[in-house]
Amino acid sequence: MANQKVGRKKRHDLEFKIDAAKMVVDGGRKVADVAKDVGVTAQSISAWVKRYMADKSKPALSPEAVQLKAANEEIRKLKMQVEFLKKTMAYFVEQPK
Repeated sequence: MANQKVGRKKRHDLEFKIDAAKMVVDGGRKVADVAKDVGVTAQSISAWVKRYMADKSKPALSPEAVQLKAANEEIRKLKMQVEFLKKTMAYFVEQPK
């Protein structure tokens, strides 16, 4: 017990979570069995399965929709950068020389 770190949560990447959820949903395995095999709690597996099922039920986006979504995100980021630069410029213009 002395070598174990208490209170540390182990983080798993998205692919790991999806694979575990697929074992339950597509593989027909029990949540408890998958949890034991991959070394996480059954509650974690249940949450991953719930999220996997929700994502699976969403319609897939067309390539154009994916491109539009990415473009809109880029526009949002660029607008934020422009606002930041405007504020920075205004700060330096107002400074006494």
